[in-house]
Amino acid sequence: MKTTALVSISLILLATLSFAAGLVMEPVQTALIVQAGYDPDTQLMAVTMGEPANTYFFKAVPADVYNAFKTTESKDSYFLENIKGKYEEDMAR
Repeated sequence: MKTTALVSISLILLATLSFAAGLVMEPVQTALIVQAGYDPDTQLMAVTMGEPANTYFFKAVPADVYNAFKTTESKDSYFLENIKGKYEEDMAR
């Protein structure tokens, strides 16, 4: 059972890394979001949320939207109002 869980976690991490190779995740620590990252070359934004943590990728996010997210006081509100549901989304599997 432990081996299966470790293999599953490894596959999720590998998929995340290969999907977003140029993306650097930074800790955020809000009520909703654990970490976030952005790749300006691909305009790919990643957000890790939840317990257990799930990473979601948002495509074609302009740099100014990500920068506003990074600098706002209320990251959860900004994320829910300006990113979630506004950009194509994939979850790391």
